[in-house]
Amino acid sequence: MIFLFIIDTSASMNQKTSNGMSYLDCAKAAVEHFLKVREKFGRSDRYLLVTCDENAAIKVPDELMTILLLI
Repeated sequence: MIFLFIIDTSASMNQKTSNGMSYLDCAKAAVEHFLKVREKFGRSDRYLLVTCDENAAIKVPDELMTILLLI
């Protein structure tokens, strides 16, 4: 399965939550937790990460780009 994560990295994500973590740290922790849970169950998933602030940047490993081009 292929998962897409879109993370806002704009300045507004530096706001702090009630526990002192930034919104960006919370988003990163959520993605890390998701990956660990999927890995724990032996899943062989693929992931895409899109970060955006003023401009979007797509970070795709070469081997995944090859697979995506074949779809």
